[in-house]
Amino acid sequence: MTEAEDRIVAHYGKGGLFERIMAALAGEGVAAGALTHQALKPVDEFHIGGLQATEALLDQLRIDGSTRVLDIGAGVGGTARHIAARYGAPVAGVDLTPEFVDTARRLTDLVGLKADFRVGSAFDLPFDAGGFDLATLIHVGMNLSDKTALFREAARVLRAGGVFAVYDIMRLDGPHPKFPAPWASSHEDSFLAAPEDYLAAAAAAGFELRSRRDRGDFARAFFARMAATLAEAPRPPLGLGVIMGPDARQKVANMAEAVAAGGIAPVEMIFVKPAEDAPPAAHGDRRGGWTPAGIDIRAGGSGDAPAILDLYPRAFPDEDLAPLVAALLAEPEALSLVAADGREVLGHIVFSPCAVEGTAGRPWLLGPLAVAPGRQRQGLGSALIREGVRRMAAMGARQIQVLGDPAYYGRFGFEPDADLAPPYPIPEAWRSAWRRLRLDASPLSGVLAVMPPWRRPELWGP
Repeated sequence: MTEAEDRIVAHYGKGGLFERIMAALAGEGVAAGALTHQALKPVDEFHIGGLQATEALLDQLRIDGSTRVLDIGAGVGGTARHIAARYGAPVAGVDLTPEFVDTARRLTDLVGLKADFRVGSAFDLPFDAGGFDLATLIHVGMNLSDKTALFREAARVLRAGGVFAVYDIMRLDGPHPKFPAPWASSHEDSFLAAPEDYLAAAAAAGFELRSRRDRGDFARAFFARMAATLAEAPRPPLGLGVIMGPDARQKVANMAEAVAAGGIAPVEMIFVKPAEDAPPAAHGDRRGGWTPAGIDIRAGGSGDAPAILDLYPRAFPDEDLAPLVAALLAEPEALSLVAADGREVLGHIVFSPCAVEGTAGRPWLLGPLAVAPGRQRQGLGSALIREGVRRMAAMGARQIQVLGDPAYYGRFGFEPDADLAPPYPIPEAWRSAWRRLRLDASPLSGVLAVMPPWRRPELWGP
């Protein structure tokens, strides 16, 4: 166990947890002999939104009695028990904190359900490869320093076509939360990450995004109801403090304050591990859609060059990109992809191999990207980007760079890059447009060396 993992266990494992839960239940008039899994909900679904949030995530999935489910970061077993009771599915749960696992086992036995709870790390799951149809991760990523390792391990234990459903607190553009928080006592042990970091880690592990839903409004409403309940209750309701300890109120207040300020919010993301026989075309944009019917995403050939060169003036009438595109098409190492409807080229993208002095492994530069005016906002650009990223990951690329609209490319996991400089100075106003998609755990630093077609300063400024 690493030093960081030791601190996580110390944060959560306070001793006597099972006894505290049973005493709290007894105080509510619930006897051990009459305990049901429903009675445990105030203490075992301890994430933003509680059971309502759990069901909102699960309702988007296909689960039945044959679905093999793994809950990563299972805590005291609430989500696992809920799945076992509601669907009759075989469920396993893994958690780093031994006391949580022991409590999960004892509570599950008491309510007459079955689940396989094990002590283990999300970075080294104690299960065989391909053994699960579905994995869930609910308010756990904030404790995990390496999102890429998390997604790779989830991909390992899922079968081809398996689903990874995430509901995590993620970092947004507002202020960082104060500490202590429910998941960490100090900033040192908090590993909040932006949605883009999750998307990048998922792409590096080979996952495809099926859907994403930001739950900030849901969280703010939840905390408003909680505040009203606490104000009216003669004593704290069951759940508050049982797991988090005597400073539970302060932890929850700090989290709620950061949610209200827009610094953090829970986000749902549902990913699919592609089937082994899936076609190479990209699947799914951020809306959870698919490549438009009748569209083929394929490598561009020499016969496509006239149509590609005709596309750019129509897509960008105010820019003369034809010389750059023609030069890139002549580079044998560049990856050129087209979105075609039969023989008609409707979209095009280029990925150019680059280098960083003294660094092994290639970064790639994305661009240009063009879609025919009449076919824009129909998912073609998304499909081209996702297929390019898939191919880059398969080729072992370490990182993909782009100089483009932050809002658009942020959808695909591209994050601002202050480590790897572009080959020419760019205007300060464009700094947020220089972005990277990490396909490897460690970001590249230095100066990007580009192919000859890109060695024109005017391409990097207004």
